[in-house]
Amino acid sequence: MHIVTRMVVTIAVLSVPGCADDGAEEPPPPSATASDTALPADGVDGGADLDGASAPRADEWSGPTARTAACFEYMKGFCERETECGLESGLDYAADVAHCLWRNANLCPDAVFAKGSTRTVEGTRACADEWRTLSCADLRNRRAPTCAQPGKGKRVAGATCVTSFQCESRRCSAYGTSCGTCAPFARTGEDCTTGAACLPSDRCDLDTGVCTFYETPGVPRPELQLGDECVRSENSCGAHDCREVDGGVSRCIPYPGLGEYCNVTRRCAPGEVYCELDGLTCRALPKAGLPCGVDGSLGVPGHCAPGSACDVEASPPVCRALPVAGERCEAACAGDASCECDSKGCDARHCMRHRMPGESCSGDFDICLAGASRCEDGICKLVQWQNLFEDLCGR
Repeated sequence: MHIVTRMVVTIAVLSVPGCADDGAEEPPPPSATASDTALPADGVDGGADLDGASAPRADEWSGPTARTAACFEYMKGFCERETECGLESGLDYAADVAHCLWRNANLCPDAVFAKGSTRTVEGTRACADEWRTLSCADLRNRRAPTCAQPGKGKRVAGATCVTSFQCESRRCSAYGTSCGTCAPFARTGEDCTTGAACLPSDRCDLDTGVCTFYETPGVPRPELQLGDECVRSENSCGAHDCREVDGGVSRCIPYPGLGEYCNVTRRCAPGEVYCELDGLTCRALPKAGLPCGVDGSLGVPGHCAPGSACDVEASPPVCRALPVAGERCEAACAGDASCECDSKGCDARHCMRHRMPGESCSGDFDICLAGASRCEDGICKLVQWQNLFEDLCGR
């Protein structure tokens, strides 16, 4: 079994908005030295240490790992909706629940329950279902469900933090990779371009740069359909483009498809196509062995078909097939694997298969969800705490 050290990555969950739970108590502080010291969960008596315990499940809502299970479920709800809405991040990232969880749930339970958070296990679990029903338009516009507004964290503007759940403003300048500070609130009409968080009923208007009253909290905003009138700054057309078509009116129209010009949008319709800088037309993603596609917006090579990645060190950059689980790697891997350091250190990196809480990790190249779980007795078991705030902020 290869032992992999804790991996900390930047989360993609919209600055991790939290679930509002009035009257919840702040979780007891974790041990400063051991991430698996027994901690009581919300409404649950303190449990025994994980050593010798049976494998906890991700749907187990009692016992010492209840917070981690709830945090995992919260992230899962977001990731499922992100995948359904077909969100993309970067040149070649395709929405996928497993990879989304690997990026976002690896900081559980600290991501939700770090010092200063007032979230409860029950509220966090319920909030997962609200993420699952959030409109794709709201998700694309970084709007959170009702349960995630407001933050209700106890840490005020300027206080140290590692997650937005800790802050009154529901916004932390860093997430899990370093110690940040809680952002201040910006009221209606105030500037929101310097990192200040608007009130839940407002949005930061991209045109004016101030917090603008937007909608009644809790009332879903429908996603516009093709042909509907739209506002470009609101990005409310979902997978379609909001573009001025006649008489100064903008409407939802399809993005260009394969072989069509993308000189205006610099983006193509969802699928295995991209906007190529040379000629600004939508082209099929190049397969392994072909030159990398040059992005029409960024002007850099990087587009390749699924299962391959751009080798930017080659001249010219070329798409190469990704290594599979067990093979040596430099950065990316195929399928459900990621490139990780192994027991010999980072000089020997291999593609490791992702294994979620409750799944088997008995294979030589299996790796449990980093941070949130660890391999014990051949099963990925949830941890009780990671001490991210204490380790990164020193308090």
